[in-house]
Amino acid sequence: MRTLLGIALGAAIAAPAAAAAAETPVVTSFAILVGFPSGNESAGVGSLLVPGTVIPLAEDGAAPAEPDSKRLVEESVSFSRVVDKLWSTFRLDRERLVQRGARRAASLDRALDLPAPPGAEVRIAATLVGYDRSTATYRVVFRQSEKTIADSTVAVSRGGRAVVGGTDGPSAPYLFVVIEPEIDRSEEDGIPRAGKDSGLTTPTALSKVAPRYPEEARKRRVQGIVVVDAVIGADGTIRSVRVLEEPDPVLGEAAAAAIRQWTFAPARRADGTPVEVRSTFTIDFSLR
Repeated sequence: MRTLLGIALGAAIAAPAAAAAAETPVVTSFAILVGFPSGNESAGVGSLLVPGTVIPLAEDGAAPAEPDSKRLVEESVSFSRVVDKLWSTFRLDRERLVQRGARRAASLDRALDLPAPPGAEVRIAATLVGYDRSTATYRVVFRQSEKTIADSTVAVSRGGRAVVGGTDGPSAPYLFVVIEPEIDRSEEDGIPRAGKDSGLTTPTALSKVAPRYPEEARKRRVQGIVVVDAVIGADGTIRSVRVLEEPDPVLGEAAAAAIRQWTFAPARRADGTPVEVRSTFTIDFSLR
């Protein structure tokens, strides 16, 4: 087994991703929930779930509109309320909950394959089909083999969440896809994004530290692409990093830790003045 962190990886991270410079992705968290009937209700009492149903949420199901010092705790409590509401509505066994999660940088018309629940034959894909500063719209498709069993479109407030439901027989009788697009932060700090449309030169890497492949990820054979948004200061150093997409948190942190050590010839205005900019980098962790 050999870690591909040499030439192939260096090529992947040598420059800011061109597509990301032209379009800011919508960072989206997806949670796949699997529920099972409790078996205690009388026949016919449980609620049916038609695949592809967009399930409305009460007001307390929305995530906080603005981030603050309590954001993570509030989001966790809010998410728990959504799960409790779903399990109560569909009379599901509270002792049986299977959950898979993913955080993705969603770009327009790019289909994202979501994590498959254990044992389930259904595969779920989500595609961002439109967005603005307040709302993101997704197409969610449930497929079994080559057959499409549900195809839904749902608009979600950025900073809020929506739920699309489905079913998959005994192995996953109730499926729920919880979609949470992040608030648009593209203009919150006034830092421009590097790219040909910005009127600025693109930062040039002077030194890079190769990411370390975490032993935990290696043992679990976790691999995939990490996308990181970074602020490059006017002095060419990395000022901040934010992971936009990761197959696993340990790989996301490994990529971020390496990028924090990179240095650049800074972006410049037309008059040669160095300026702080945002750039997006992609790192591919692969094992073979």
